[in-house]
Amino acid sequence: MRRAAGLVLAAVALAGCGAHARVPAAPVARGVPAGYRATQVWHARLTGGRTDDVIVASSGPPRTRLAFHSADLRVLSWDDLARRWYVSFDAQKLDPGAFPNTPYGNEEEPIVDSESNRAPHGPLLDSQADVKLDDVAFARLLPGHRKQLVFGASMNYGGSGVPAVLAVVDFPGGFAEPAYVWTGEGGGGFSTRGRELHSHGAYWTTVDPHCCPVRQYAFTVAWRGGELREIADDRPWLGAVVHARNDRVGLFGPVRVQLVWKGSPAAGRLHMGDELLRVAGTRRPSVQGANGEPSVPDELDLLRAGDTAHLVIRRGGKVMTVAVPLASMKDAQRYELADSEVLDVAAL
Repeated sequence: MRRAAGLVLAAVALAGCGAHARVPAAPVARGVPAGYRATQVWHARLTGGRTDDVIVASSGPPRTRLAFHSADLRVLSWDDLARRWYVSFDAQKLDPGAFPNTPYGNEEEPIVDSESNRAPHGPLLDSQADVKLDDVAFARLLPGHRKQLVFGASMNYGGSGVPAVLAVVDFPGGFAEPAYVWTGEGGGGFSTRGRELHSHGAYWTTVDPHCCPVRQYAFTVAWRGGELREIADDRPWLGAVVHARNDRVGLFGPVRVQLVWKGSPAAGRLHMGDELLRVAGTRRPSVQGANGEPSVPDELDLLRAGDTAHLVIRRGGKVMTVAVPLASMKDAQRYELADSEVLDVAAL
């Protein structure tokens, strides 16, 4: 009898501390900013608790003279000790710039400095823009069993550009931290396969106007070296800095090699002073100079990392073709060049 009474008391104690108490339904209204309406609700185990988190996408009322509709994405999580739901993530309030170690994607040039690989300042979703949520998913991209929130969105401000964001948000300790952020244009859509994130963005070279990127590029993000980072990027990298021949502005027509990085694909194949006349076997870029001259940077960037570029060059008055296997833009991030050296050149 004494043993049975002890079991009953233990069961009452467990029930009293909430170990098996019923969790009330999530207050979805807390996942929606004032004046917004919920558009979709998901359930996923993000914070690692015994109860699924509730993810709420919402759309705002028309605002500004352009009748913009903003959007938000919030996560509601259950606190077992406090016995309450709380907002563990709000995309309109989380600023990646407040997390200095956040990996930041989309290096546009293979010239980096200490400031360039940081997350952008400002919230992940701008409440003042016309926001379109492209995709929302839950995937295990970091080590461990918890899933991360992955989403992409585009933000229209009424101008010619439509910036996009791709974010991976982790929830260590029950609160949101950005684990990876990509910003750019022509992006936002993505897919996940295994523990890899695959996405794309618009790619401009030095000569391309804002209306006309040379093409879309693809990249892959995965856990490496203690962080989420790009492990593949199909933007090609030659490893040379070029200048317009005869100091002409625009980099149309032949360009002259100013520098070749040691250890790059071009090392041992191109020399300082070589003139790059064209890239053989590529289609003519859509952007040409005033005299209809194609751009060598655009011809090169129509190729992809892993391709071999057949460069038609002039060296010492002799025209020849040099084959250079192209690396990836991600391989260029360890090379640095002072800003003063970047003027009127293109790093290929």
